[in-house]
Amino acid sequence: MSTTRLRILWVTDTESALFPAARALCAEARVAGCEARILLQRPTQDAAGGACAVQVETLPPGASRSDTAQRFLAWLRDNPQDIVVLAGADALAATVSAIPPQIRVVSLVAEDAPRALATTLEAAPHLDGIIASSELVAARLRRQLTDPSRVFVAEYGIDFPLPLDVLKHSPRADDVVFVGGDNVMKGALDVIALWPHLLRGGFRGRLMWFGDVAPPVRAQIAALDGAERITLRGRVDRESLVKVEGAAKVLLAPVRSGGAGVAALEAMGMGCHVAGWDLETGSREVTRRMGGGQFAPPGDNAALAAAVQTSLSVDEDTRNQLASEVREVFGERAAWERHAAHLATIMEQPHAERPMAVNRTSLLGEAERSLRAMPASLAAALRAISRPAGSARAPAD
Repeated sequence: MSTTRLRILWVTDTESALFPAARALCAEARVAGCEARILLQRPTQDAAGGACAVQVETLPPGASRSDTAQRFLAWLRDNPQDIVVLAGADALAATVSAIPPQIRVVSLVAEDAPRALATTLEAAPHLDGIIASSELVAARLRRQLTDPSRVFVAEYGIDFPLPLDVLKHSPRADDVVFVGGDNVMKGALDVIALWPHLLRGGFRGRLMWFGDVAPPVRAQIAALDGAERITLRGRVDRESLVKVEGAAKVLLAPVRSGGAGVAALEAMGMGCHVAGWDLETGSREVTRRMGGGQFAPPGDNAALAAAVQTSLSVDEDTRNQLASEVREVFGERAAWERHAAHLATIMEQPHAERPMAVNRTSLLGEAERSLRAMPASLAAALRAISRPAGSARAPAD
């Protein structure tokens, strides 16, 4: 079955690690002829991006975060879809059982979005399919599911904000980049511990540190020898970040949980190699496959410093070849082709069972239609009677 002209909705959040993948897939789906768009759980800026304009909508505001599920179901009633893809929309996973069964519901899961994995397992009986970002993630899911046949693997892609030509005009220095802010699980303290080993190994470049850094961590950084070569850049837009990666040689990714994920893809797509801990993650899986990184035993700072030095020595032709191959494999078009094949298969499968959808949505819909047919004063009085004690007052029609 072709996916052309299907109505596909990616439900996501710009704070999710899966947002760049959802944006890239949506853009390519539109190019392929689908009626594709993104639904955000809350307003944000600069959500479109990509080579193709992406239609981005936001759930209407509600009285509180607790009514997000009801607003989402109401939005689906007013905007029917063929496929709904949950991409980091963890707060909405509990609504899957109430989504009309004629809508196919798919969940994206990646190693750098651990909450998505947990919520996907909870919603699994009512999902039509699960698309994992790697074989490693798929294996974790299959071990815990009664129907592992609904798990598919498709490495996700991203929209690279800068073209390859930029690399021809960006002289590369012996600099390293870290994008984890002060997040311990992303390796903030590991980078502080690594720094003296880098200096002892003869490192003469700079460390460009991105993300929010709290005062206590700033103080630790300032106390390091050679701290004048560490630049705290704070939060920046993606284009500014990848431009720095295109002029640097190594991305430090000593993550303790999950994986470097999109950060590693963006860095390799700019010819910047990855150095991190040798932990079993999907990110290590794809980095090794592309030949774009060096890994060291967890906690062995001397070995990690040596890995960085090895990555610094990679010549520019090899870096440009890496960038080209990563974009070919993990670019928007290739990623969409992988996902589209799985979505076509999912559309041919029997529908997932969602008994709550028949009861809950039909009853709620009939009740709301009845209220709307009543005089405004009477409808408001009935809503007030049916509202639980202490809940927020709904506006009158």
